[in-house]
Amino acid sequence: MLAVEDLLLLPNPIHSRKPRRLLFVPTTLAKLVTAPEINFLFNDSPLENLLWTRLMDLGIPSERQYEVVVGPARPKLDIAVFCKECSSVWNATATRCTCGAVPWRRTSAAATSCRAWGGT
Repeated sequence: MLAVEDLLLLPNPIHSRKPRRLLFVPTTLAKLVTAPEINFLFNDSPLENLLWTRLMDLGIPSERQYEVVVGPARPKLDIAVFCKECSSVWNATATRCTCGAVPWRRTSAAATSCRAWGGT
């Protein structure tokens, strides 16, 4: 048997940095009451949580479950990464952003940085 209690308002609304509509967000109660914005709500997989947290720590603009338009299709990207220069979604196979920004600059065999995301 399933029982549903009265809905309660959150003390603070949870906003999204990019306009979008979401019908369902897999989350936990802890994330629901502490999320500063919508991307912190998602609880899809440990790997996605880890990757998105690391992108945030590095200051790389990104969104979770972001819808893109590809012809008539509207797939959702697990994690969308945006160019810091023009805010377009980054294409992982491209060598340049549509604005001309060059994303990767190899600084050593083990390290890379992204000028388009504000790296050095």
